[in-house]
Amino acid sequence: FSTLINSAELQHNGGVVFEDLFSDTSFFRKTILNVQLLAANGGLRNRQWRLQQHYDFGNRYDSIPVRGDSLKITRLLPQFRIGHAISYADNFYAYNDPSPQSANPSAGIYPNFYISRTNTADTIKAWQLRNEVFASAMRFKSKQNIPYFTAYAGLAHQFTAVNQANYNDTLPLLPVTVTGVDTVYTLPPDTLFTLRDTSFNLNSIELFAHFSTQTRNQQTYFKARFGFVPIGFNRGDISLQGQAAWFLAKKIGSLYAQAQYQLLTPDATEQRYFSNHYWWKQPNLKQISVLQIGGGFKHPASGSSLSASQYILNNYIIWNGQGHPQQLSGKTISITQLMGNINLHWRKLHFENTIVGQFYPETDTASFEDLPKWISRHNIYIETWLFKKAMLSQFGLDISYNTAIDAANRFSPAIGQFFNANTNNVTNLTYYPVVNVYCNIKISRVRVFALLQHANQGLFGTQNGVLATPAYPLPDRAFKLGLVWQFYD
Repeated sequence: FSTLINSAELQHNGGVVFEDLFSDTSFFRKTILNVQLLAANGGLRNRQWRLQQHYDFGNRYDSIPVRGDSLKITRLLPQFRIGHAISYADNFYAYNDPSPQSANPSAGIYPNFYISRTNTADTIKAWQLRNEVFASAMRFKSKQNIPYFTAYAGLAHQFTAVNQANYNDTLPLLPVTVTGVDTVYTLPPDTLFTLRDTSFNLNSIELFAHFSTQTRNQQTYFKARFGFVPIGFNRGDISLQGQAAWFLAKKIGSLYAQAQYQLLTPDATEQRYFSNHYWWKQPNLKQISVLQIGGGFKHPASGSSLSASQYILNNYIIWNGQGHPQQLSGKTISITQLMGNINLHWRKLHFENTIVGQFYPETDTASFEDLPKWISRHNIYIETWLFKKAMLSQFGLDISYNTAIDAANRFSPAIGQFFNANTNNVTNLTYYPVVNVYCNIKISRVRVFALLQHANQGLFGTQNGVLATPAYPLPDRAFKLGLVWQFYD
């Protein structure tokens, strides 16, 4: 049995009104900046649990848990298994703004008013119940608990219920005047809809299978996965995955190759959605195809690795300048990704590095303008035992950097989604390395950490840092302290 609960309450300000102020090195106080939204807030909640039960068939054998101990324990080495699993998940997003009319219309925070101009209270809920039955076969090397061959197959039924607002009829209204930050705006006559809750149910049947094997000397490993949905909302969805690995030597590491193909039905909320500020209905979206081919090298002793991947996307869905999902029908997008994790250490000094490069044709920039070409993260720290090895400590710097983004995505708090900027509302973002200074301490079962976030703020030509995304600045320098105390061994 496993369970997971996540919940967050968020305050939304819609970003700052004047982004250009962040290029002024004489401006110090962010707290006096005007923001787009004054009282908006939102909430996220996700709950999951899973219960699995199975029955094993196999051979029993006697094992001795401790060398020299005369006590023997009879164990079952399973060769066949049948089982059932049931899982539940729900997701909830709520957005409230008691004064949506105060938002600056030219900023595009609220592109439309469909329900009310005096209050926004949008919610969307989805819950999912999945039942699956499966059978598997396993083979073990001698009496070890690590199988060298595993195969299983099963059938799953997934039920999903989505609850969101919908509309009944329309009422014409007169023009409305809205007072902005410095100007009075007049909105043209619009149509408001009377509101009713709507729930639609989605069912799918999935067939799945998995196969993995390795040679008895554990030098070669193969794995394959298959999934297909013949019936239901996701009918025609396919998932194929294969991976192979070759162990070269303990001091050298291993090589691996992998490939994955997916054919996916667009999400229900991408097909239809209705709220106070956004409305779309597009039931004829095509399935999205994703092909990923890659390979690499791993060096387990140091934790270092090198990899290269090629992604080919068809019928991909972006979020356009109106904040709506838009399918790039018939368009093929190709992305090449290179990644390196290089970990070095000398005595007590450790230097961990991650560098990612992302490359795509210039013709695809309209779809992926929010991808920086290079991303890097570096962790430099000293790890040592203190006080007669009673306390393990780390003192270091965490440095992150990515190259410029030519046309960064903007954020819509009403739907909790980033979307492509309009051509007349494009923000080009540049960045500098952000440095965090930290200290980690572990004493028995107690861990303490201290962090000075954005320690180098103001050292690269601006006192306020830069924008993380349009209208939203990077977090200021701050000190954080934390404690983790485990009450078990």
